[in-house]
Amino acid sequence: MQGSLSVLTFFMFLLVVPRLYDPLQGALQNLAAVISTRTNIARMNEILDHPIQQGSDRLSNQGYTHMVKLQTESQSWKLE
Repeated sequence: MQGSLSVLTFFMFLLVVPRLYDPLQGALQNLAAVISTRTNIARMNEILDHPIQQGSDRLSNQGYTHMVKLQTESQSWKLE
């Protein structure tokens, strides 16, 4: 019978195929992790390449201002 498949052969196929594709899936996950790591390393290197900011360790402000703007559908308030 050409083009037919026995039940035993079909079940064997279902048992063998995941064993073939699991290592491939693991390798692709590792590749994705490596690509993600390269992006993170590039970002960290960009931060480290900037010069160190110079400044004082003394705080010189005399006060502060805090502004909050609340909005609703019909009204808006501004608190200072």
